[in-house]
Amino acid sequence: TTSPKTVYRERNDTEYPTFQTADFIDFFAGLAESVVPEYRRKRPYISSILSKNEVARDDKYNKKLFLRLQQGHYVPNPLMEVLVADQWINVYDLAEVGKLQALDDRLLTHYLDRMIFARQQLTVNPDHDIPWPVLEKQWQQQVMDRMNRVRTGGR
Repeated sequence: TTSPKTVYRERNDTEYPTFQTADFIDFFAGLAESVVPEYRRKRPYISSILSKNEVARDDKYNKKLFLRLQQGHYVPNPLMEVLVADQWINVYDLAEVGKLQALDDRLLTHYLDRMIFARQQLTVNPDHDIPWPVLEKQWQQQVMDRMNRVRTGGR
């Protein structure tokens, strides 16, 4: 079977499996120029598109496609849905990321927990005016609270 680590490019400078500009450059390299013109394959153009379409970006043309976890590191918006056979399906559900949680990979499970938390927070606040580092701290606090409840027997 294919390891989940092959789905995303992993780098040493982040604990998250994320997409970076280089991933798009590599992908576009295999496509004909009639499909993706040369100027759209360039790093500055791709970076600008990623940035313009961040969930937290305030821009009238923003499609809110990506959640930026840190500079240059993106994941698909946890609330993004696509139309499949007349039904809107969340991209994470469509990718069956829940099955990845069953794998014995602590880093991947940790990442998926964060995406579930982000999805919950974005559901409550779809305009996402809370930056990821703040959400990250809230998630860490939630984990600590859960661990403390386990240690104290739920008190």
